[in-house]
Amino acid sequence: MKKIKLLSLTLALVLVLVGCSNGKIKTSDGEINSDVLGKTNEGLEDLRNKKGAYVTINGDEVSYEDFYKFYDLYSGILAMRQNLTQELTNLFVLDKIVSKELEENKIEISQEELDKELELYIKNLGSEEAFNNYLSMLGVSREVFVQNVLNSIKNTKHREMYASKLDISDKEINEYYEKNKDNIDSVNAKHILVKDEETAKTVKEKLDSGEDFKAVSDEYSIDTAAKEKGGDLGKVTRTRFDEDFVEGAFAVESGKISDPIKTKHGYHIVQVTENNVGLDKNIEMIKEALSTESYNKYIQEQVSKADIKFYDPKGSLQNGNSESQGETNQETKAETNKETKSE
Repeated sequence: MKKIKLLSLTLALVLVLVGCSNGKIKTSDGEINSDVLGKTNEGLEDLRNKKGAYVTINGDEVSYEDFYKFYDLYSGILAMRQNLTQELTNLFVLDKIVSKELEENKIEISQEELDKELELYIKNLGSEEAFNNYLSMLGVSREVFVQNVLNSIKNTKHREMYASKLDISDKEINEYYEKNKDNIDSVNAKHILVKDEETAKTVKEKLDSGEDFKAVSDEYSIDTAAKEKGGDLGKVTRTRFDEDFVEGAFAVESGKISDPIKTKHGYHIVQVTENNVGLDKNIEMIKEALSTESYNKYIQEQVSKADIKFYDPKGSLQNGNSESQGETNQETKAETNKETKSE
């Protein structure tokens, strides 16, 4: 799954589900206080029902209210086309698994943790007023959004809980590195490309004497694309660059400048800003990758064992018989597994 990070506001609303069954939002300190809920949405302007102009076109007005009526209509149509019902079902399955296991392990979220995370969302939008307007335009109550943030923290804690219990062996690390080192090993580098060795030596002397890399690149480099970025190549890996160039660049220590490196394109002078070549320099990244693989597999196993039943609005099992219901369950589980892998 993706590394732990703050989700964008829109993505968080879609990908993290409200998991409480009783409508109460609770942390380890008790129910969420009114400061976090922001007095819910009481007293705030409902932009979705605002009569004022959202836009004027050749002097004709379209109100906020009219705009969001059609916004909801087309959102619903797009959601049906993209099978959002199935997507949300998949995510509810994952959420229930996460919530249950956190409870079993007595892992809770504190009020302080929730406050801090919510503050990041508000800061990202610029102000409390902008945040409230954002919720109003989405048609989402602050209480639901806070529960959404709480569930995002729960997901993070569940991954951390799993990783803390995982024992990754040296053998696994070595095998993973050998299998993937062409993509793992890398340097962050700049280069200046010239046609002949004599010019390359001149470039090297200028850089060694302290001249600005970009200025020297502008004067000498024949790699016009890199020259536009001051010679910056970004991350250099075996899979993306010429073998001779990679061999030379990988041998340069962080902060150092290479001697001329000859390739079929000419002669390169390479400055390495960060060298990440070798198992020792990539152990933490490999452990994270192995932990992610193991976590995905674990979640898929839990999903495959889940008892998933669908009901119609009258409270009856959908499809009417266990055989067809089983097929629906398998489809949901397959899609949920796919959702887990995609993260």
